[in-house]
Amino acid sequence: MGKSLSTVVVGGILLGGSAIACASGSHSTTYELAPAPVVERTNGGCASAQQPQQLPSAAMVVDSAALMAFIRAIPVESADVTLSIVFRGDGAVPQTAVREGRELAEVADRVLRGVDSLLLAPPRSGSPWGIRFIVTPGKPGRLQVARAEYCPPVAEVAELRSETRTVQVSAADVARMEAEAREFQRRWQQMQEYVGRAWVSAAGRVMAVELVRSSGDVAADREAERMVRRSRFAAARIDGIAVYGWWTGNPVPRLPVE
Repeated sequence: MGKSLSTVVVGGILLGGSAIACASGSHSTTYELAPAPVVERTNGGCASAQQPQQLPSAAMVVDSAALMAFIRAIPVESADVTLSIVFRGDGAVPQTAVREGRELAEVADRVLRGVDSLLLAPPRSGSPWGIRFIVTPGKPGRLQVARAEYCPPVAEVAELRSETRTVQVSAADVARMEAEAREFQRRWQQMQEYVGRAWVSAAGRVMAVELVRSSGDVAADREAERMVRRSRFAAARIDGIAVYGWWTGNPVPRLPVE
């Protein structure tokens, strides 16, 4: 069979360690997964933390009587100091940080050290949670409990890049590549229907993946799950402190519009 000079759409997308080639029409285009851009976290998706559902009293978190005595003994009446207290949920020592009131650095640091020294044994909840203490130093002194801010994990979604080229193929190759192109596009569109969720570590690593909604195709679900596992994430944060958290979504980039 003779060969003819033809221009075709060629796709080569790396999925699960193997390349899928495809072709159709009158273009010659190669697709590839480009590196994901670095996530710049904004307040998008952040909201008042819903865990714990009911705010604990200060006495459930610290030795509140000793803390009030400590607060009143600070020899200056100043503006409120807001502290973030984040519990990992596994019984580890909670993390604390000054959220507001840094302009009075010495006072804020004293309050932070006082809270750190008086924290009770952290409860095991199985998942991270956090609260805020709003402290008014001096006499009479005041201690309030408020909700922290929770930001879910953010996926660094890959982009598809393409380039056009001319290739010399036989008529049989064109027919085969057109069939592969149709199958590739069907499968890729099927993967868009997948919804999964990933348990993301405080370092942004995927620790587990669960199926939320199937694409209707077992093979497409497997490929989409592999994409979730290979994705990079900005970790969930409670008041700016990185924690474990659930991400829910679809990791599959859209095909470029030709």
